[in-house]
Parts: sequence; C-alpha cells; structure tokens
Amino acid sequence: MTHATGRTEEARETPPPWAPATADWMAVHRAHARVTDAVERALDRRHRLRVSEFHVLAALAGAPERSLRMQDLAEAVGLTHSSVSRLTGRLEDRSLCERCLCPDDRRGVFGRLTDQGAELAALAAVTYAEALSAVLSRSGMAVDRTPGGLHFLVGPSA
Repeated sequence: MTHATGRTEEARETPPPWAPATADWMAVHRAHARVTDAVERALDRRHRLRVSEFHVLAALAGAPERSLRMQDLAEAVGLTHSSVSRLTGRLEDRSLCERCLCPDDRRGVFGRLTDQGAELAALAAVTYAEALSAVLSRSGMAVDRTPGGLHFLVGPSA
C-alpha cells in the first residue's frame, strides 16, 4: 500500500538502523529513572534529602579533609557549578556543609562537610544502599562489578 507521502507500508515498518541502539539507551534511561525515584523517596522519607544532595554529601565525605573546590565537587557529582552552588547553599542552611574561601586563592571556594553532615552522610549511605538493592531486586536489574568495569543488567520490563 502506498501512502500520500509516497512511502510504502513495508518501508514504514522497517526500523531505521539506529533504532536498536536508541531503544537500548531508552531502556537504560527508564531503569535509571526508576532507580533514582525509589532511592530519592527513601532518602526523603528517612533523612529529608534529595539524591543530588546525598551525592554532594557523599563526595565531600570521601574527599581529603572532607573538602573539595566547588568546580571539583560539581564534576564529582555530575552537575553544573551553579547547581552545586545552590545545593551547597541548601545544605549549608541545614548546617550539613559550609563554603570556605581558598586560603591560596581568595577567589576559589571550597565546600566542606561539617560533623553533622558527615553523620547524616553515613546514615543516608545505608539508606541509599538498601533502597538501591531493593529496587534493583524488584526490577530484575543488577550491577556487576568486574575488573573490566561496571556492567548494568536491565531486564526487558525497563
């Protein structure tokens, strides 16, 4: 059957060559959204934290002297400098971190985890791991760490 566009029915049913890769990436995207939503709900319920706030606390907790330059913190959590600046402002309002001027370069700003922030980061890390494990198990997804890197197994329902 020929359509007004001049394309035949058969041509319309043949997927473009990039379709499998796009479908695979969309499955990863949906799986990531499902996992992030479940972890976010758990962090919010138990600690009044968003996932991005936890990532900032965790990055600072793992840094030398629990401190990172703001641009390094942004890179560590995969956000823009301005997003991290807003996040650290909210965390600073809760006394979980503080912003400090760099002693060597007064233009540089560091984010530093407070003792209260370190305590919350440790508690929230347990919640994060539990929620992550539960949603991966429920969804038939898995993360496999090998010497070659991480492998994400996403089931057909993603």
